[in-house]
Amino acid sequence: STFFVPVKIEAKSDTITAQLFKVDATPTFVATDNDRKLHYKISGFLPPEAFLQRLRLLRAMVDLNQRKYDDAISLLSQIAQETFENDITPEALYQLGVARYKKSGDFTDAVQEWRKIQMQFPESPWLKKVEYAL
Repeated sequence: STFFVPVKIEAKSDTITAQLFKVDATPTFVATDNDRKLHYKISGFLPPEAFLQRLRLLRAMVDLNQRKYDDAISLLSQIAQETFENDITPEALYQLGVARYKKSGDFTDAVQEWRKIQMQFPESPWLKKVEYAL
């Protein structure tokens, strides 16, 4: 409740809101701001620990999009180090690279994080997004 305001929306009866946030499955959790900008979306059921990690990633994405790079870097680093779900680690490393690059303006800062995806998660779809840079 410190970072999120939960709102339950019935997608079948509130189709306009569902379309606005591209809700195509239930449950779907979205992070938006006052301007209704979609920062991150989670769909499907997750075990409690995995869901908490996704919420932390969601919060980090909001920080990143709002140019709070130090906050995003701190949270993404924690997620990548203490992960409960292997699917989230390569995504956190990808976003960590983006955050480091945006903060410093030095593309090698991104590549350094992305190499970790290459080494630890060679089958990850997140690696395909960065192969050009490696």
